Amino acid sequence: MEDDIRDLANGYGVAAMHLQTAIMTTLVAKGFLTMKDCALICKGALQEMEGKRPVPQGQQMHELARMILTTLARNWDVQAKGN
Repeated sequence: MEDDIRDLANGYGVAAMHLQTAIMTTLVAKGFLTMKDCALICKGALQEMEGKRPVPQGQQMHELARMILTTLARNWDVQAKGN
């Protein structure tokens, strides 16, 4: 049962990441955001998350989320610079 819940939570996390990336990409394509804006959004989310203290059993997930947000911010920033 616990593994099922963990798998469900992981599925939601992966789906949310792809959905949010698709939404930001659409907003860039429609001219509502720039790629630099998307990089700043990801950096802001990272700063917000780093201000929170995870529960002990959430340390690994917190670190993984930090790495994902760092990578997303870097990727948007690289795209904004045209590299």
